[in-house]
Amino acid sequence: MSKYRGANFNTTLVFSTRKWKRFTKRRNPDSLREMNMIRPGPRIPTLLSKRFYLRSRKLRNTAKNCRYLATEPSEGFLAKLKENCPNIESQIGSAEQISLPDNSVKNVVCAQCFHWFATDVSLKEIHRVLIPGGKLIMIWNHKDWSVPWVEKIEDILNEYYKGVPRALNYDWKTVVENFKGFAFNDHKILPGVHFQGPSDAIIAHYSSLSVIASLDPTSKAAVLDKIRSIIQEADLAFDNINIPMKSEMYCCHKE
Repeated sequence: MSKYRGANFNTTLVFSTRKWKRFTKRRNPDSLREMNMIRPGPRIPTLLSKRFYLRSRKLRNTAKNCRYLATEPSEGFLAKLKENCPNIESQIGSAEQISLPDNSVKNVVCAQCFHWFATDVSLKEIHRVLIPGGKLIMIWNHKDWSVPWVEKIEDILNEYYKGVPRALNYDWKTVVENFKGFAFNDHKILPGVHFQGPSDAIIAHYSSLSVIASLDPTSKAAVLDKIRSIIQEADLAFDNINIPMKSEMYCCHKE
């Protein structure tokens, strides 16, 4: 029997990645309430996973109204989680195996990560823990590809993302649509987070992307040179480059 059997209908689970911290720099769970995706409740346990680097200050600001249950599939990252936030409940876990009873949570929020586990197995498990009518909310921060120089960089990256799960190809959406048990009922696009810095920081960001970071040194340098050239051709202020972003949110309910 699950040790978290006390979870109630006001429970919200959040799966997240470290990129989610960019979103929380400007937004918090209140933003979801403002969009009528989540209604306030007296107790909101939160489940965090997928190598999310927790910021203690943000948790201190929300801990009065929330209870957190953090899960992480990697023991190493779980240890880091416990070190940063010793007051937060945490355990090894994943979307494929949620340590909560049936019909026990009101919302499941997947921040910047659902495309990594968009399978029938995960959906069945999420469906199991949600109450009837409960919501599955999926959120991503995207770069604004309508901006020409951003689109050019994305075209380069696409060459290396072949076979890698991405939010951008919306394969995850097809999985949800084909799953008998969920129905989409809302879709919103909001102004994105503030992503700005000198050229070296922007190049470092692209360098940290897994598909680029995993390249051999020569190939990696070649890709970064191409990105650097695009930024130069765009005639951007090298000491203060702004990458335009948007936040896309999908909501579906348990049938």
